[in-house]
This record gives sequence, C-alpha cells and structure tokens, in this order.
Amino acid sequence: MTKEEIIVLKEDEAGFPARLAELPQPVHRLYCRGDISLLTLPAMAVVGSRKCSEYGRRTAREIAGALARAGAVTVSGMAYGIDSMAHWGALQAGGKTIAVLGSGPDICYPPGNGELYAEICARGLVLSEYPPGTPVRPWHFPQRNRIIAALAQAVAVVEAGENSGACITALRAAEIGSEVFALPGNITSTFSIGSNRLIRDGARIIVSVSELLCEAGLAVCKDAAGAADKAADRNPAAATTAELGAEEKRVYLEVARQSGASVDSLCAALNFSPARLSGILAVLEIKGMIYHDQGKIFIAKF
Repeated sequence: MTKEEIIVLKEDEAGFPARLAELPQPVHRLYCRGDISLLTLPAMAVVGSRKCSEYGRRTAREIAGALARAGAVTVSGMAYGIDSMAHWGALQAGGKTIAVLGSGPDICYPPGNGELYAEICARGLVLSEYPPGTPVRPWHFPQRNRIIAALAQAVAVVEAGENSGACITALRAAEIGSEVFALPGNITSTFSIGSNRLIRDGARIIVSVSELLCEAGLAVCKDAAGAADKAADRNPAAATTAELGAEEKRVYLEVARQSGASVDSLCAALNFSPARLSGILAVLEIKGMIYHDQGKIFIAKF
C-alpha cells in the first residue's frame, strides 16, 4: 500500500461526520481507505461478539442485506463473528459497508480477515483515528467503539456475551442519543447474556428485520406498498411458501396480491373471521414472512 491510498479527513473539511468532533473524547481526523462519500449516507451499526451462534451469524447477514437494499450503510468493526457476517451481508447484497479499525487503516486485523479487508477497501470504506502503521493495542478497541456508534443513527447488537465490546458500543450510542436495538436470545446461551441485559436495561427488542429498519428510520416505509407490488410481480411466494399450511399460504398470497393489505380487506377476500385471520397473521409474522406498518400488512422481503 502506498501513502496515496490513505485519505486524511480532518474535522474542518467537508464530509467529516460532525458527531465525531462532538464526542466526549472527540475525533479530530480520520485516516481512510476507500469511498469516503459513505460517511454522508444513512447508516446502522451491526455489532456483536466474536464467538457467536449460527442464529447470530444468519441474523447479522440478514440485517446487513436489508440495509443494503434500503440504501443504507452497515458499520462494524471487522472482528471475527458478528462483525464479519455484517460486513459480508452488506457486500454480498450489493451494498456498502464501513469498517472501523483499532489499528492504522493499512493494517488488517484480525489477520485472517484479509479477503474481507480487501473487499471493503475496494467496495466500501476502512477507517481509523490512528495513522498508518499504528499497531493494534487492546485499549484501541473500546476507543474505536465510540466511532462506530457515532457514525450510525442506530446500533443493532445481534449477540453479545457478558463482557462483549458490542455492549460498549451500545452504551456509547445511548450516550449520544442514538437508538439501540438488541436481538433477544436463549437465556441459557452465553452468546446472548449481554444482549439480553441490554433489552432489560432499555434497548429496543429486534422483533423482525423489517421492523428494525422501520423503527430506526432506515426503511422507506411509505413506499412499502410499491415495493410489495414489485415483489408480487416477481412471485416471491413461490420460493417461500413450501412449508406453509394451506390457510397460511392463502393468507400470504393474498397479502402479496393486495400489496398493503388491511385486516378488513383480507377478511373480505378470504371469507375469514377477524379472530381466525389474526391467528394466521401472527404465525406468518413470527416466521418472518410478513410485517405490519402503519396499520397495513406487507410481505417481508428479507
């Protein structure tokens, strides 16, 4: 890498995120490699533990993929586990991602993430408050977490153990007034102790990916009906209804057809009572196949 590949962005320059300079421990310059225009786009931080479950890995990828489709940036720390899955989820969905490092921007850490580092440099943004050549130090990671929090308008903690750095990121986000969301986990799982405690202490619970984006203000919910029209045109149900019961499938297909259905319109179209329909809708939402927004029901496209 040459010095020309590193962009130094100072706080008095256009494009420097204002919130970084307003932190209790302000950031005055960033050392960047990649597309610095990503710093001006809507963003969510998706963070979690290095040690994580398949449930956590899958959810991190799904959230990042949904952010990509919504035109938002995924911010994370390029660590193994949840961070890596979030970055890959964004990239593989054709979206953008920012990695905040605890070393200089020219040093890939952890070393085993070389392929991911190269992809983010080429298609996203790698940045650090530390100049090129700065090695990793343990105290750099809590410091860099405040940057992750400040670059995003919301933080989603997917899985966090008891002493996870993701909880530090969540705390920094709460201190500056950003929304904090956490994925609930099994109470017997060591992977979810931290995230479950965040929910206990006031973090908003992640019920579904679509709700997460809407509640964070990152989904264009007012266009959901139009998006559902397009989804129906592509017949998304063909790939997602194989395991549904007969009545669930009927409801799902009718929601897709109406592209923004109400309980009343579904009852009329299917000749179901409200009580009967409500039970089926609840099951479909638990399965992640539909979501509610502003009194309407839409197909979940994630």
